[in-house]
Amino acid sequence: MAVKTPTSDAPVRVKREDSETFRQENTSDVPCSETREPCGGVAEAVGTSQHQAARRDCIRQLAVHFSGAFDSLLSLVPFSAVSNSTEDTEREADEHDGDKGKGADPVQSRSQQKWHLRQKRYHPRVLVATPLRLQEQVASEESRSRKRHGGSANAKQRQPPKQRGVSQTSVGSAKTEVGDAATGGLADSRAELQRRLHAKLEALRRVKKDNKRERGKQRKKKDPKERAGLKNRADDGQARGDRGRNAPQKKQSQEASGDSFEYGAVTCPRERVEVRQANRAGTKKRKLQQAMREIESNRESLQKCQSSEERQRVELQQSMAKVMKKLDGEKVMDDMQRLKKKQKFLEKKKEKAAEKWQSRLSEAKEKKRMALEAKKQQKEERLRAREKRNG
Repeated sequence: MAVKTPTSDAPVRVKREDSETFRQENTSDVPCSETREPCGGVAEAVGTSQHQAARRDCIRQLAVHFSGAFDSLLSLVPFSAVSNSTEDTEREADEHDGDKGKGADPVQSRSQQKWHLRQKRYHPRVLVATPLRLQEQVASEESRSRKRHGGSANAKQRQPPKQRGVSQTSVGSAKTEVGDAATGGLADSRAELQRRLHAKLEALRRVKKDNKRERGKQRKKKDPKERAGLKNRADDGQARGDRGRNAPQKKQSQEASGDSFEYGAVTCPRERVEVRQANRAGTKKRKLQQAMREIESNRESLQKCQSSEERQRVELQQSMAKVMKKLDGEKVMDDMQRLKKKQKFLEKKKEKAAEKWQSRLSEAKEKKRMALEAKKQQKEERLRAREKRNG
């Protein structure tokens, strides 16, 4: 339907719904704000925009339809006939020649030839449609051209990061090497990256050598007296380490200390059995024998006393020694009967362990003998069976 606007005599095509609304607006008694020109301009703009949208939709549908038809037609054509790249054609030709050679080989069976033909038919590159392969080729060519044109501009912008402690001479030499390499080819190529890495490593080595030289110079600048003192201290420490744990300890001087007191194991521990000697074989037996000897020596010292006062003094000394041992945490063994009983128990335990060990040895020997006899018997049986077969 065509409608004439007041501004122009040319008809404008609009939809039926728009024409009805336009007619209602024109037939209404209420005029527009000042003139009728704005109303006609709005209708014209609405009509043109809708017409353009309809045309776009139609063109899009046609493009989709014809692109699908064109893709279906392209899929019937092999990729080697459409593409201009020589690499793909050469690869397909090599594959074709290889398959021909395999098929013509008289050594291969018919099943092997069928298998090779099936592999070629269902190869991933053959199954991919020609339009998709064309899209991949176009995308790869675009990326190559982008790299080729953008490589020179990016190489100028890229600069190696500043390194802490690197001298200006080393960095400058590294920059010149990298710059010479960058101007020759692409910035992102493997050879260029390797050159950059080698240049950076070389710069770091130079810095390390320079730091070593500076440290050596500083050591030489030190005072000779200070160096001699350090050397003497090191020699003393080495000699002290060579002497080990059993080295004699220096006694501390007690000049203004006055009388010395001992308050127990917390402040002044007494001599104890070392950890490495504890729980060794025969320690219990030796402890019992030592305790029995101490009891006998105490009895002899009491028998030697001539007066009662002397006897009381010796008994007091012995009781004080026992109390100090208890304070140190040592076990006091002063009962002879219990010590003898314990000694007998240890002897019986040792005898039982020896008997058990002997029984284990005898059992092991018996098992070994039985195994040898069984082996010998099996050998004899095999010999008899062989004689029967041969006889």
